Amino acid sequence: MLELKIATRYLLSRRKEVFLLISTLISIAGITIGVGALLVTLSVMNGFHKDLMEKFLSTTSAINVLLPKTYSKDQWQRIIKDIEKIKGVSGASPYVLNQAVFTKRSRSQGVAVKGIVPQLETKATRIKKQIILGKYRLNKGEIFIGSELARIYGLGVGDRVFLTIPPSEFDFTGGRVKEFKISGIFSTGMWEYDMNLVYINLNEMQKLYSMQDAITGIEVNVSNIDEVNKIAAKISELVPYLWVRTWRQTNRTLFSALELEKKTMFVILSLIVLVAVFNIISSLLLQTIEKVRDIGVLRALGASRKFIEKIFAYQGLISGVTGIILGNIFAVLLCFLLKKYQFIKIPADVYYLSALPVIVEIKDFIVVDVVSLLLAFLASFIPARIAGKLDPSRILRYE
Repeated sequence: MLELKIATRYLLSRRKEVFLLISTLISIAGITIGVGALLVTLSVMNGFHKDLMEKFLSTTSAINVLLPKTYSKDQWQRIIKDIEKIKGVSGASPYVLNQAVFTKRSRSQGVAVKGIVPQLETKATRIKKQIILGKYRLNKGEIFIGSELARIYGLGVGDRVFLTIPPSEFDFTGGRVKEFKISGIFSTGMWEYDMNLVYINLNEMQKLYSMQDAITGIEVNVSNIDEVNKIAAKISELVPYLWVRTWRQTNRTLFSALELEKKTMFVILSLIVLVAVFNIISSLLLQTIEKVRDIGVLRALGASRKFIEKIFAYQGLISGVTGIILGNIFAVLLCFLLKKYQFIKIPADVYYLSALPVIVEIKDFIVVDVVSLLLAFLASFIPARIAGKLDPSRILRYE
């Protein structure tokens, strides 16, 4: 195409027009930085989202089915068997959740106590893989505690601690104190869990809390986390009278905030691209002024308005596409370096991770590139229209 050849020549042959060349390079550099910064930020946000999701799923199940206390052992065992028959379910496990006071060396604090069946819990959560000290074993009188709780209290495997069980509805003795031996110390990477959660055997917990055979609920794990809503709907159809919630619904506030933050960062960093787009407009307007004689000659030779418009539109698009391509290369390179060398460190004692997590998603690149290309096209359209409207007779008369 002749228009494209002329546009390329105008961009590349500017030996005497240093100011225009610098202006174009600044426009390209602005788009490169804007697109690159936006893609890197979105990739880091994806990493945070994924890392946080994995940490939640390492301690809690993908789906939680809550049961009333009136359900007998035969009833909830039958429900577990029915749930495990659903396609996509990889395992289900009963649990009991309650509160207690953790005491050691004259120091106390409230903790969440979770009663589990060790053999079944491995099907629903990753607690077995999180044991960093001791063995994955919960016999009668044994307890798992978090790594932060062990660090604060100076505890290790084999030490003995106390749980003060609050009185039940019909218990007026003021509660019970039970001694436990630490059989394992776990680490989830989440301070809240590692500091405020302990595990004991399900049968022992039912006796301590006078629950007989009742449980709090059933934890359900899935083979594909992306199908969690679909599987949860099937479970709801199976037990419509029970409360079924996915891990996203349980942590809805947190993940909604993360999604909002990602969208906000997209809008804010898009302003950098918008600033670069205005540079394209100014560069093409200057080009129009500098090339007004050439425009007059082309129009006198029979070139149409659309022909002139295409020349300047192509210049803007070439600058925009060049900046977008360089921005993509810059983003991929920086994400690779961040992921491999982790040269940006985060204080692990403040946050739940020590380095920036990075996950590159193709859909983010597609969205950013399409939006940037659209802005570059709109920026090229205005100067192109102005150039196309120039009157050749007046140009040749005064130039």
